[in-house]
Amino acid sequence: MENYILLAIVSALILYFGYKVWEAYRPKKTLTCMGANQVRDGLNKGDQIVLIDVRDNEAYSNRHIEGAINIPLPELKKGLKKIGKENKVVIVCYSGADRSKKGAVIAAKMGFNATWL
Repeated sequence: MENYILLAIVSALILYFGYKVWEAYRPKKTLTCMGANQVRDGLNKGDQIVLIDVRDNEAYSNRHIEGAINIPLPELKKGLKKIGKENKVVIVCYSGADRSKKGAVIAAKMGFNATWL
């Protein structure tokens, strides 16, 4: 009987502390991708949206979305410090996949309302 009580107590402690660790490290909010139409509509409505192109300077110079700020991905943390957190940050790259999603994760971890195009 004593073994069952001890087993129950140990199991309860493992569950409790396991939940606390999971809660501490789980993402606070789920990031979602925005479509081009959603971004355009938000800009047309006057939403405070900052477009950040995370490609390198050369790729940005060749072609970019009008109004987008160029902050290459390796410099994103430093560059975001100059942008107010009251703005929604939309991270863009050429394909809208890996780089921009990584950039949105970085921005979200810094406390920005972030998404990617």
